[in-house]
Amino acid sequence: MSDDTERSVASAGSQPVAWMTVIPLWHGGGPAVDRVFLCEREALEAKEWRDASTERGADIVPLYRSLTLTDEEREAIAWFSIYSDTPGEERHAVVLAKLLQRTN
Repeated sequence: MSDDTERSVASAGSQPVAWMTVIPLWHGGGPAVDRVFLCEREALEAKEWRDASTERGADIVPLYRSLTLTDEEREAIAWFSIYSDTPGEERHAVVLAKLLQRTN
């Protein structure tokens, strides 16, 4: 499969349904949710205002209804979800199995 085909398969049906502005936190903490927008233009305007008017600015995160994976991505997740020979990897295998189940 070509790169273009893989990208179109992966993105088919996975257009953002909303956008969220997030504010970076100080001292290495995770980002804080600022606002959620149904219109990308409004999220961009809010980001521009925060970037110009505040010290920390903002980032935009697209929000999706569901995750779509390519067949190759599903195969890789399925393979690693049973790969738990290495001590400590069992928890990763369980997480991957749940991810695969949720995206089917």
